[in-house]
Amino acid sequence: MYQDYTRVWNHYPARATSTNEIRVIGEGTVDIQPDQADVIIGIITENKELVPAQRENAQVSSAVVDALLSLQIPREKIRTSDYSIFPQYDFVDGVQTFRNYKVEHRLTVTLSNMDQIGMVVDKAIESGANSILAINFSAKNVSNQEQQALTLAVQDATQKAAAIAQALRVQLNHPPILIIEGGSAVTIPEPLYTTMPMVKGVSTTIEPGLLQVKATITAVFQFSS
Repeated sequence: MYQDYTRVWNHYPARATSTNEIRVIGEGTVDIQPDQADVIIGIITENKELVPAQRENAQVSSAVVDALLSLQIPREKIRTSDYSIFPQYDFVDGVQTFRNYKVEHRLTVTLSNMDQIGMVVDKAIESGANSILAINFSAKNVSNQEQQALTLAVQDATQKAAAIAQALRVQLNHPPILIIEGGSAVTIPEPLYTTMPMVKGVSTTIEPGLLQVKATITAVFQFSS
């Protein structure tokens, strides 16, 4: 999730540019538990004939959806996020030879209960799905954490400016004369799940980990010798 906006706080709206300025970038980070996850399930079928490949994919997809509904997941939380049909070819000695048709149906399941993620993966695979393309974690409301991260970013900028002023042996003037907010973003520190084939009969445990709410600001301080 990314919020693309810039806000400016300026204590001196009509100020002239001064050479006695220190410009620093401050960053703040707050950890947050995810409370929502999108599980992307893939159903892939292949056949030399297109209609059988489509028919098999439709049957498996229907079975997967029924299995997910049996977990009391609302139907509106299950949606088709992609559906594709394309021919596949082999290339031997520069000659293109038709191999088969590939049909791929991707279902995205949105969950608010993190404990259901492993069960969704297992049920989908047991019902015929043959890939889990991704599990994307997010948080529905991060406004409080964004404000905390912004506060930390201002503190970080102030500390950096103070360190620079001390090194230069000058007097730093407070507060900053200009603050530009660079925006905030919610990120996952490390990849938690990647595309991989799944195996029936294997119990799946998913660890959501933590998300990071990051804020960045640019601050301008004046100093006196």
